[in-house]
Amino acid sequence: MKQDKEQLINNEDFIVEALYLSNALMYTLPFVNSLQFPGSSERANKQSLLHSYISEHGTQPLGPLIIKTAMKKNNISESTSIVTYIQQTAAFISNVKSPYKMKKVLIIPNCVHKKISGDLGELIYLYYKIAAQIGFEKMSPSKEIYTFSISQNCEDNHTTVEVYIPIQI
Repeated sequence: MKQDKEQLINNEDFIVEALYLSNALMYTLPFVNSLQFPGSSERANKQSLLHSYISEHGTQPLGPLIIKTAMKKNNISESTSIVTYIQQTAAFISNVKSPYKMKKVLIIPNCVHKKISGDLGELIYLYYKIAAQIGFEKMSPSKEIYTFSISQNCEDNHTTVEVYIPIQI
């Protein structure tokens, strides 16, 4: 297994590293039977909510909006996609109230890190392709994906994102 990890690390398509987030404010929503990545207007709405909450508590947002998607199988025929919006802040916010959660440090070890570009509607396909490549390398991907939006061209719906997928080594 160690050799597989080294092979994956040396693969120019992948980088294996830990994802470190500090002062992470989180807002989670469940979506039943949804395999779609949240649209740009939905992301902008949630980012605005997070930024307002952060400002109300006297601090500033840091970095891009992070979207964590996780699949949970309810039964044989139904899956739920759980979407968590994460925004790092300049300072820790105490006494966070539901539906928000705050973590001082969030560490996700052993993540495959890849930068991808494509049509926003095709991102889910690209995620599956990355997961398949990880499986081909004999690694077990988790059912979680962390996505950092880097840039988006609204005219042609083209986006560039950084993706972190935790793996079991």
